[in-house]
Amino acid sequence: MKDLKIRETLFIVAAFLLGSINPLYNGVVYAFLVIAFLINLRFDFNGFRENVRREWKYLFLPLGGALYMLLHYLGSLFFEVPYRPSGSVFELLLMYFLFIPLYVVSAKSFVTVHLLRRFLLALCIGILCFNFVKLFCVTGTTLFTEPVKALNLLYSGRFGGNMAMLGGFVYLEPQAIYIAVAAVISYFFIWEYRSGGSQRIRLCGSICLFLLSLLFLSFTVTKGSILAFLCGALFLTVVYFRRESRKFRLIFSSLVVLGGIVFCLLLPKAYLSRANDMMKEIEEVQAGNYQGGSIAPRLGLMKENFSHFDEFGWVGLGMYKGDAVHQWYSTSPYRLKDKNVTNSHNSFVEAWLFGGIPGLCFMLYYFLAPVLRMIQKKKYSFLVIASLTTIFVAANTCVIVFLVDSKPFVLFLLALFYLCADRFAELQSSRHSFS
Repeated sequence: MKDLKIRETLFIVAAFLLGSINPLYNGVVYAFLVIAFLINLRFDFNGFRENVRREWKYLFLPLGGALYMLLHYLGSLFFEVPYRPSGSVFELLLMYFLFIPLYVVSAKSFVTVHLLRRFLLALCIGILCFNFVKLFCVTGTTLFTEPVKALNLLYSGRFGGNMAMLGGFVYLEPQAIYIAVAAVISYFFIWEYRSGGSQRIRLCGSICLFLLSLLFLSFTVTKGSILAFLCGALFLTVVYFRRESRKFRLIFSSLVVLGGIVFCLLLPKAYLSRANDMMKEIEEVQAGNYQGGSIAPRLGLMKENFSHFDEFGWVGLGMYKGDAVHQWYSTSPYRLKDKNVTNSHNSFVEAWLFGGIPGLCFMLYYFLAPVLRMIQKKKYSFLVIASLTTIFVAANTCVIVFLVDSKPFVLFLLALFYLCADRFAELQSSRHSFS
């Protein structure tokens, strides 16, 4: 019984670390997961072996990807390739796509609904703790002495943007995606805890987590993450809203409209500036200029990638991807603002560049697998679908599956959604179903 308590505690701590220090010190989090994995094996190796036997297809996929990359490289030796190879793709596949699901498999036998709820709570708290720390790193004491000035600084500086912090470096887009996921999770719990009188404390806690997540997300002023959150939240609203009474629908709709009006009246100048910049970028793109801060360079990268479709479209660039795209982007005719960019800003295009059509299918499978399992078992989870929607939308605006800041977080959640699909289905009230 004591060993079970240890493993459950490590599982909860892993959630907190993934949400908090992972963007800064991902090596520390990875080392912690290795230790937790070895402890799980020590106490329940037979259970782990049985779960591996059941989930071998999911676990074999990254091994198949590594084998494909190896064969791709060996085959390229028979041709003259104008790019330099890099072995980082094997690190990605084996250390992240394989090991993180292996840890989840080692924990699967003791993950209960209660433990899963605590895991999600620890994840959200970790994300908010990280953002509170960054808040003070950006504003300093002005948050207390000159709060209006601090607030303007947060919005105009987009929460500090990409910045060095506590010996690490934080990228804004992955940070915003963490917050978007936390907001969706806490929003889900608001709906789940709303009905029961005994759940009032949990309901209040979920509302606080949700409002703080929205506040931090608003500081980032990131269109992709805000859109990702709205898509996930819209799904939850639709599936729960239609089950409520007419009185509740009226009150809820009124609050949403009122909140929208208040937000528009108090809209920070940073949002208006970003909207103006976006309109200018659209005009520039129409004129053939792909310089800008968001939409234009992404479209430029997309055009540059597909102008080389004959090089990567079918089998991918494999180990040559890094050097290839560096050459493409640095000499791009689309006048990209940042000539040093090394990724496509799209997780699915990035997988396509690495592995061609097989690589794209590989990436899509990780998002489709949890849904296919739910359909197969006829047990559905609104939270899983909403979270997958949020991560999927975000993955189309940022390489979150490949960035060191976010890939442990994203791949851990994708593995958990698939391997613990039954627990997620049980997490939601029995009165809620698709029937």
